[in-house]
Amino acid sequence: MKSFLKNIALSIVSLVVFAALVELLFLVLYGPTHSTHGDVIARREKGGHALLANVDRKHAGKRVVTNELGLRDPRSPHTSADSTQILILGDSFTFGFGVEDEDSYPRQLERLLNDAAGEESYIVINAGVPGYSTLHELRLLTRILPHYSPRWVVVGFHPGDVAGGYRENHADPVPIVEDGESAKETKDARRGSGSFTTRGRNFARKWTWRLKDRSSFFSWLYRVYKTWLIQYVPPPRAFTWHSDAFLDPNQFRGTKTALTGIRDIAAEHDARVAVFMIVPLLNWKAYPYRPLHEGVAEFCEQNGMAFVDPLSAFSQHSPGKLWAAINDAHYSPEANRIAAGVLRDFILAQEAD
Repeated sequence: MKSFLKNIALSIVSLVVFAALVELLFLVLYGPTHSTHGDVIARREKGGHALLANVDRKHAGKRVVTNELGLRDPRSPHTSADSTQILILGDSFTFGFGVEDEDSYPRQLERLLNDAAGEESYIVINAGVPGYSTLHELRLLTRILPHYSPRWVVVGFHPGDVAGGYRENHADPVPIVEDGESAKETKDARRGSGSFTTRGRNFARKWTWRLKDRSSFFSWLYRVYKTWLIQYVPPPRAFTWHSDAFLDPNQFRGTKTALTGIRDIAAEHDARVAVFMIVPLLNWKAYPYRPLHEGVAEFCEQNGMAFVDPLSAFSQHSPGKLWAAINDAHYSPEANRIAAGVLRDFILAQEAD
């Protein structure tokens, strides 16, 4: 028995040492993971969450400076006829999660436009907030638009914006009703037969994020799956949010209502709206969101909004090399440059017409 226990102990120690060596190797090869948490976001009693106003601090390892409206822009809000203003709504990709402010695509877009503008000058306002959906963006636009005079309102639209429509968010004390459902129906569905599956999926997601924040080796495996193996082992359909159903009139009504609401509010201020597709950095052969791109493009055409699709530009690059960090599939500075370049070409073409 002693010999057996000794062998078990030695095996455990060997596995621990091997795991530590593997983690050390990947730490040297790919660098450390970076935090996917920060302290710039404040909670509100109603209407979800927002960025703190007038702060200058680190968030997920990067400096974040906000103005008095709680936008990641150190400049005070103003209305001006001297410059063409472009206001960009969006989530963490627009905010520039994992990169410095000057590397976010709104800030890079401003530089690219001014480099090509000649006598005209441009101001691009970053109104991206991590965790936002189109509903949050509609609320934010209603609050901040009187303080600006944009010619364009751009909506950075991520596939996650249609994930169940307006779903409950951990940062929202007041539940947001999902598309086509009442609050009671939403709660009943979560208590029903799918609740065990939902809890299992949430548990897996929770531990995936924890491991990605702590292990370079696990993060490397995660990135290999997303950027290579996914073409051989596709994710469950639920993880692509049934993106081919976007044009179904009974699906994602809240998301569509919010987009048209943004259009209407922008029109009241003489601004045009463009929906800019945020492209997840996955293996391009297995990319599951092409039907969603087509659906959103058709929806925009039917409802008087421009649609800007950077998928072809992104697909010229290796997706794994565009991640912000080994454990973070947000846009790196280079990926933000690609996004900004596509938007610059769109804006300049529209201005020339």
